[in-house]
Amino acid sequence: MAELKSKMPEYAVWLAMRQRCYNPKSQRFKYYGGRGIKICSRWLTSFDNFIEDMGRRPKGKSLDRIDVDGDYEPDNCRWATQTEQIVNRRDFPNRTGHKGIRKKHNCYQARITVNYKEIYLGNYKTLEEAVEARKSAEVKYARA
Repeated sequence: MAELKSKMPEYAVWLAMRQRCYNPKSQRFKYYGGRGIKICSRWLTSFDNFIEDMGRRPKGKSLDRIDVDGDYEPDNCRWATQTEQIVNRRDFPNRTGHKGIRKKHNCYQARITVNYKEIYLGNYKTLEEAVEARKSAEVKYARA
């Protein structure tokens, strides 16, 4: 017996993708549709096409765009682990030249974002200490 499409976990992924890109009331819109990220016409109008191109979601993986500034389309999407997604996040410009590190007053602050939540890692006297804390956190949270 065929599984009802709306009960498939991939259906929720497909709907969420559409919300992020096209619903200005979505909490995530500013990071997707608000930045100009779109969904290819093949997927936008057809869940069946999305499944045909992506296949079923493997356990422990979620939808990821290979080029974080590119659109949702077959050549730019994959099912990825949390580790792959952490490594693939877009960089936000900062003056230290290191992702997740900023200089504030006489110290360096390290932070990491996991599951859309920012985690404060601490204040460090040197840039090198802050960078090491950030790298350790990337390893720690990639395994979680």
